[in-house]
Amino acid sequence: MKKIFAILLMLIFLASIFGIAIYAHEDDDEDDMRENMMENRMLIKQNDKYEDEDKMEEKREVRSDKLEKIKLEVNSNENRIKNVKLEFEDAKLKFQGTKERVFECKSKQRDFCKNINRESITDARTFLIKATDLVIEQLKKIRLKIESSDELTDEQVNQVLKEIDDKIKELEAIKLRLESAQSREDIIKASKDLKEEVEDTKIEAKLHDEELRHARVGLVIERAEHLELKLNKILSKFGEQNNTNTSELQSLIDQFHSKIDQARKKYYKAQDLFGKAKEVRANATKEDKKQAHELVREAQQNLIEAQKLLKEAHQILQQIFRKVKGISPNEI
Repeated sequence: MKKIFAILLMLIFLASIFGIAIYAHEDDDEDDMRENMMENRMLIKQNDKYEDEDKMEEKREVRSDKLEKIKLEVNSNENRIKNVKLEFEDAKLKFQGTKERVFECKSKQRDFCKNINRESITDARTFLIKATDLVIEQLKKIRLKIESSDELTDEQVNQVLKEIDDKIKELEAIKLRLESAQSREDIIKASKDLKEEVEDTKIEAKLHDEELRHARVGLVIERAEHLELKLNKILSKFGEQNNTNTSELQSLIDQFHSKIDQARKKYYKAQDLFGKAKEVRANATKEDKKQAHELVREAQQNLIEAQKLLKEAHQILQQIFRKVKGISPNEI
């Protein structure tokens, strides 16, 4: 009975990992952010002819052949994630079945109870290994996103890739320990370390993902600021033509300026919160990790609002383009 009770305690502890085993982007606003980012990319693309490229910050260039290679790796990674998720779900179901049998053995002895100790260790080990595999593949997914980014600098990319690689090595080390674990004690010790690593990884991965989003939004705002100067020049040129009524165009440009200014403030607020989250994260205590997560969430909300404002600015810009074209087709 003592052995059954010990096994039961182990299984109850391992069940607590269900909630953190899969690292995934669970934000309700993810689809909105993706939609807003597409609109903002359109803003960048459509406004290239109005930018002073020599004044723009030089972007990181990713060769086309490397991008093609990364694209293939992304497809391969997505397939691996699907397969590992299926394997994880199968392992979880088997693990839950073992837990139910352990509860049954606690109340009465059955024939299968003789082997329940060995089965519980095997099923727990498989479950944890599959959970580890899934977290590693999710990190590799983020790694590919960072590697293909042209919004971050080479220095930023190299730093993030190193941090991700270090985290993958730590998880792979835990996986090796799990594969060789033969006792309940070994399983529990490795699972505690895994739980801590997964919680830490979720925060770190979120930081890396947000860093990429911040870079993208920052690029849109930077280009919008250059566009503002161009629009002011166009307005000034039309103003010199006495027969040209620019009051409606002036109103639209003022609205555009207002949206960009609001987006800029939200973006800088998000940057400030994001910077604080990275500083807090460096302390690495349990309470600091929780605080870092909250700061990232707040930064993300400000970034979402900035993106929505940029989307509204893009819609106003379309009206400006049509108005300018109506006054002077050669300006567009």
